[in-house]
Amino acid sequence: MIWTKKPIGLSYRVGFKQLARVRVNGIVCQAHISALSSRHAETAPIEAMRERRVNAAHFPSCPTAGALPVLRWTSGCFRYVIATFPHYITEIRGSFEDYAIRTFSSRRRKKFRRLKRRWQAHCGHDIEIREYRSESEIETFLPLAEQVSVLTRIHRHMGRGVEVDNVYGRRIRDAASEGVARGYLLFCRGEPVAYDYAELDSDGVLRVELVGYAPEYGQWEVGTLLNLGLVERIHGDPRVKVLDYCEGEAQYKARFATRRYDAAEIVFFRPTPRNLAVFGSHLLLTQSYMLTRSLLLKTGTMDIARRLATRAS
Repeated sequence: MIWTKKPIGLSYRVGFKQLARVRVNGIVCQAHISALSSRHAETAPIEAMRERRVNAAHFPSCPTAGALPVLRWTSGCFRYVIATFPHYITEIRGSFEDYAIRTFSSRRRKKFRRLKRRWQAHCGHDIEIREYRSESEIETFLPLAEQVSVLTRIHRHMGRGVEVDNVYGRRIRDAASEGVARGYLLFCRGEPVAYDYAELDSDGVLRVELVGYAPEYGQWEVGTLLNLGLVERIHGDPRVKVLDYCEGEAQYKARFATRRYDAAEIVFFRPTPRNLAVFGSHLLLTQSYMLTRSLLLKTGTMDIARRLATRAS
């Protein structure tokens, strides 16, 4: 298993609002989820932690065999389950036509063809998807993707999305300098309407990091059109073995994936004073928020709480 010694980042959030971000020295598992099994979620990597002289080990996404308790003592460490989620991937083998037949019903394939025809009629031209890889191409991609990204809900509320000069823009430039950046844009009459950004690792895993589309084009399912074009394109790229949609539930992920994992983000940590303070406070905040949210939903007062929070901010 591949471990890298680097800080483990913890975001302290209440809903969409990030209150703080704290880093703890540790090791991070670099193995892809397809190379892991549920047994890795059960036992702390004590030897790896000892060799690198750290007190924490992080699995960003590890398969699980069932529901896990949030906190458990095992192998001389606490196992902290930060989050649980589905993790979708598409295994790239054979032709795109073979993939489409294996993955989609004949009814779904007909719907995709109708969707393409509707979009072509609306735009007045063939479906236009552009790919960006080199440093110069990425410089072209960034401002165009930003036009779309700033319109998305996740960008407005969480700041997660492409901007020319934000943390994501800088990271994308760094990836382009290493030759691993992949940007994709769908256009209509010369204007960008949807974007995908992904990174290709040395094992042939193309990770989709950021996606978005202009809400005004939602009725045309432009995100689906772009993803369909992306999957078709990478079936012709011998370097890509797996398309990884990363953690989280989304309809498009379930639709296009060939495999689904039940997964969790897990940290194993020794009970040092700093670890107990950092992970304990994170656990307390997260569980308090989830309990409060559950109570508000049950009592039907969530909308009132949101309005009060908006006024206070």
